[in-house]
Amino acid sequence: MKRFPRSLPAVVLGVAGAVVRPPDLCADTIAFWSFDEPVAGGGASGSVPGKFGGAFRPRLRPEPLATGIANPTDSRLNLGAHDWTIECWLHLDLAATDEGVIFELGTGPRGANEWVTRFSVLPAENAFALACLVSVPTGLAPRVEFANPEGPPGGVAWRHAATLASGSMKLPRATWFHAALVHDAKARELRLFIDGRPWAVAALSFRALLRGDDAYLAIGRGGDGQRALAGAIDELRVSDHAVYDRMFKPPASLAGAAGDRRSRPDR
Repeated sequence: MKRFPRSLPAVVLGVAGAVVRPPDLCADTIAFWSFDEPVAGGGASGSVPGKFGGAFRPRLRPEPLATGIANPTDSRLNLGAHDWTIECWLHLDLAATDEGVIFELGTGPRGANEWVTRFSVLPAENAFALACLVSVPTGLAPRVEFANPEGPPGGVAWRHAATLASGSMKLPRATWFHAALVHDAKARELRLFIDGRPWAVAALSFRALLRGDDAYLAIGRGGDGQRALAGAIDELRVSDHAVYDRMFKPPASLAGAAGDRRSRPDR
């Protein structure tokens, strides 16, 4: 497994309250947030006990957790048509029902533009959702209207939301569980794993967002301050490959991978 050299510049991006350990992470990790340090915001939002050290729980803070990235649409976090994975540990409240944002990247400005890549949990539906842009043949009528009537240049994409739900399993509550969303570019599909078990699959031709001058990255709450997660997030990691493609044993910690976890079967 390749590892970051200790002299590598800060290509792994952190946020307030995140401790980033490049030497301990796979070379294809785009970003990692451990949330082990106190999060700015006093009693409004901050660190709570996590699966490993601390975790982030959005509380009364009206705006999303700031990440300090100049323009996320210029970064590798603007996930595109290639393979990628978003994974984390989640702890949902027993009474959680409303949609809660895990990861949202938008073209901005905040609250005034719906061009987003948003990974969120839908507790009432025992499901997750990905709001995004998808590629479609030119001339095909969109099934979901653009928030911006002008749409993207060329008319070759539309805003879409894929819902990934299991018909027989329910999401864990009041306990930590591992969630992984994998984009397989060759298969043109999304795969959702809960605690290492295949949960749902959805067909999708994903594409990156266009550059936005007011682009932002939000965690735990949407860029408009809505969709706050009713629970906590620990060890959020974004990778630029499809980490999992079959049942696997969830890692002890995303920070200290002992080897390449790609396609590791559950034994």
